[in-house]
Amino acid sequence: MIHCFKTWGHYIGFKDVVVWTNNVTLKYFVIQPKLSSKQLKWQDTLTLFNVDIWHKTGKENVVFDVLSCKHQLKVV
Repeated sequence: MIHCFKTWGHYIGFKDVVVWTNNVTLKYFVIQPKLSSKQLKWQDTLTLFNVDIWHKTGKENVVFDVLSCKHQLKVV
């Protein structure tokens, strides 16, 4: 997520951005009191943008990629 903001942040500008994730801990990342030095740099990057992180559980997340449904593929 941080890589995307650093790479394509100039396209986002000051627009509101909603990030959907299935990782519940990212939802509280911005308000954590104790962070490592690397996490503080990430937090500084996120404060440059209007980011709202929302949690979506894995059961509700119906969008998937090929690797997550590998067991459903048939080999012909």
